[in-house]
Amino acid sequence: MTRTAALPAAALALALAAAACAESTPSYPAECAAACTAPAGPCSGADEDACRAACVSGTAGLAAACAGCVLQASGWTGMACSCDGAGSCWPCAFGPGPHTCRVGPGGTCGASDESCGAFELGRPDGSACAAACGAAAP
Repeated sequence: MTRTAALPAAALALALAAAACAESTPSYPAECAAACTAPAGPCSGADEDACRAACVSGTAGLAAACAGCVLQASGWTGMACSCDGAGSCWPCAFGPGPHTCRVGPGGTCGASDESCGAFELGRPDGSACAAACGAAAP
């Protein structure tokens, strides 16, 4: 290779290396900020900063469709009062997954029955996101 041909080849190699370095791992801080906003009720005042950090870390590098599914399968967990409109209230679970209520005689529920658990980040290999994330369902 002549000296004049080597310069464009070297420049191309440097440009490709720079482009490869410029590509970053996909990250979803805005989406995590929205998902980590604590709902009103027992989770108001929850540590949203820690949630965002764990969420961004847990979704880093995921394809957009996979990250979207993981975030949709995520949420704060806990117990909150749910009332039937006729004066009876029961503590019911909230968050991702099935929701059950502890129904009993009297149907009373108050602030002492409410609690906030933690933020649960969906799993790329979980049954809800396996297809979107290209993983085998459990």
